[in-house]
Amino acid sequence: MTRRALIAGSMAGLCAPRRPLVLEAIAAEKMPHRLVVRGVAPSVVFELRDYGSSSASVAKVLQRYGISAAVTDSGKLLIGFSSLEQREKAWRLVDGNQDWAALRDRVVLKEISVYTPVLSRA
Repeated sequence: MTRRALIAGSMAGLCAPRRPLVLEAIAAEKMPHRLVVRGVAPSVVFELRDYGSSSASVAKVLQRYGISAAVTDSGKLLIGFSSLEQREKAWRLVDGNQDWAALRDRVVLKEISVYTPVLSRA
């Protein structure tokens, strides 16, 4: 794999290229907004969070609570959920934890957006 292909197709260091997903924002600061991602498994709902330089450490903590986040090439976290309800339950579980509350108070959430995949033509 070439360096260009690796950079273009990687999300969270995944080297296996997958078909790109086109995501459309359903809740974001600026709408309409679309995002194209590669190297992530399809999900019903995606959440994009930007904790700046703290994103990687936040991703490690979230992993302990069952939230698997891919760190994008721009340093943001992309989290897939099976539904909006599952997303809400996962964040309620994390928010109720004292370790997360302490970390959340030390980092700045710069951006949060929620996306759904756009159906593409085969």
